[in-house]
Amino acid sequence: MSDTSAIVRDFFLLKREALDQSVEAFRALNAIAPVALVEPLNLYVVTGYDALKEVTLRTDDFSSRAVTGEDGAMRPALLSADPPAHSRHKRLAGRAFSPAALRPREDDIRSIADRLIDEFIEDGRVEFVSQFALKFPVVTIAALLGVPIADEAKFVDWAFAHIAPLGKPGGLGPGADEHNQSLMTSFAKYFDRAIRDRRAESQDDFISTMVAKSDEGDVPLDDGEMLSILRQLLTG
Repeated sequence: MSDTSAIVRDFFLLKREALDQSVEAFRALNAIAPVALVEPLNLYVVTGYDALKEVTLRTDDFSSRAVTGEDGAMRPALLSADPPAHSRHKRLAGRAFSPAALRPREDDIRSIADRLIDEFIEDGRVEFVSQFALKFPVVTIAALLGVPIADEAKFVDWAFAHIAPLGKPGGLGPGADEHNQSLMTSFAKYFDRAIRDRRAESQDDFISTMVAKSDEGDVPLDDGEMLSILRQLLTG
């Protein structure tokens, strides 16, 4: 195998040496463009504007639809769905994140930033990524979804559990898969209950907005679609 192919393979296997050479890995991908087969993952990677545009528009041939289990706990939705379902999900979920919906929340979001800064300001120094940059968007999304402050730590753990398999250099340690799966199950149970509660009694949060009836006549999001969208918000 050539060095070019090796660095691409190792990059998608999340090997630390290749991740440290991400620029070189993407240069190698561009050299193989527009389509590269990454073995042993049996994964095809598409690069280049024209090729990516074609793949994006040919939804019948290159579907975004997620492959889910028979229990349907996670339904194809938003990023994991194709038009016209994708368009419906975008309209319904987008209501919660429109400028008009976010504007009244501005002071609340600022207070979250202030609270996180207060946790380290007296130290006179900060590790900005771990102490603020990673936490701020996750905690903000939690607040917008109506998660109480007492459950914020759980929400942060759930977010990192969902992205851990994709972002841990060198792979996950012993027992990590089981631990992360347990956290993801806990997330699903928590928000399954929250979704049902909001259907029964609306609250001033984004879950209530997303499950509400649409003025445009769209079929409301079902529980499986909601859970999938919430997972995407969690890691977005």
